[in-house]
Amino acid sequence: MQKSVLFLGANRLMSNAIKMVKALGHRVVVMDKNENAFAFKYADQVAIVDFFHPEKVYQYLNESKESIHAVIAANDAGVRSAAYVSEKLNIINHSIETSLACTDKGLMRTKWKEQNISQPPFEIVDNANALENAINRIGIPCVIKPCYSWGSRGVSIISEPQHLQKAIQFTTQNDYEGRHYIVEKAIEGTEYTVEGLAKNGNISILTTSDKVPQNHIIYRVAMQLNYPAQLSNEKLETLQQLVKDAAKVLGIENGAIHAECIYDGEKFQMVELAGRPGGGHIFGYIVEAVSGICMPQVLTQILLNENPNIEATQQKGACYKFFAPAQSGKFIGIEGLEKAQQNPYLLDIGFDMIPGTFFEGEVATDMGRPGFIVSKGSNREDAIKNAERTHQSLVIKIEN
Repeated sequence: MQKSVLFLGANRLMSNAIKMVKALGHRVVVMDKNENAFAFKYADQVAIVDFFHPEKVYQYLNESKESIHAVIAANDAGVRSAAYVSEKLNIINHSIETSLACTDKGLMRTKWKEQNISQPPFEIVDNANALENAINRIGIPCVIKPCYSWGSRGVSIISEPQHLQKAIQFTTQNDYEGRHYIVEKAIEGTEYTVEGLAKNGNISILTTSDKVPQNHIIYRVAMQLNYPAQLSNEKLETLQQLVKDAAKVLGIENGAIHAECIYDGEKFQMVELAGRPGGGHIFGYIVEAVSGICMPQVLTQILLNENPNIEATQQKGACYKFFAPAQSGKFIGIEGLEKAQQNPYLLDIGFDMIPGTFFEGEVATDMGRPGFIVSKGSNREDAIKNAERTHQSLVIKIEN
């Protein structure tokens, strides 16, 4: 029986996920505030609404008389709206309380602290003026970030006192609510991502990756994710159990999980956990290539109260490699992209920087990464080699 699914978000990277939901035979209403959103072309119905605001989403549904059976939030901006609308419609999703805990990093860390979930020492402040004193109490090196933000916006690492004011300015300029910030101890170690699904409180981990960060004194933007993470079975089980415990503390019963953790050489610690799928190509491409589970389809089935398999059927390889000009200057163009697009081991490749753009030689947020390669392979090493081979074939032209 055909049902209607509301999909919050319509940028290009969500296109494949939308197509996968449609392939189930359901009607898909795609919502985005951008009237020229790329993925609108795959929708059965387009809704030009800023889904950041829950009341606006619900108002649209009332006025349009849309009968919705499931709401998918593909990024943090839609998590609260998905929960709010789902509660109003009496359909499956995160509770409103859980949606707040999954998007407010201060509330998230407070709940974890109450239940002794492993995480870095932290302090929450309620205004920008209190940040410097909190930084002095936590000590340098530390990380500062807004409680309500995403995509690495406003996340800064302070490793030396002279970078303090620049980091504070970057953090306060990227806070969507303008009031709460976190200062946490910077942990040296390897960062990991974890992708999972929950069905009636049963949490399944589909795959993990280890991250290669940008080499920058302040910004903590990932430049490569390698799947599956290179961990012993014992450490992998420990990581997965930590994420499951952290998700349960936040009240996750049904839906997607995207977690970030760090291993300091002795133990894993939670960085954050989102009540939605991983961003970019993770949701619509990578999870299926690695685990064998089509995440958009299975998440839809969960929200429709069906009984899909949520356990991974394999663990193959994938590499999510981001790239940018190696030097600052005016971007002229890129050579080799069209030829690379023909490689059968690539899930996707793209370079979004417009010729004439001045590149400053650093990437401050996830959105600032101008190019990407998404490769697959029979295993982790194979996928990494495929991504690197493609990267080496490209020539990025910069005018100093």
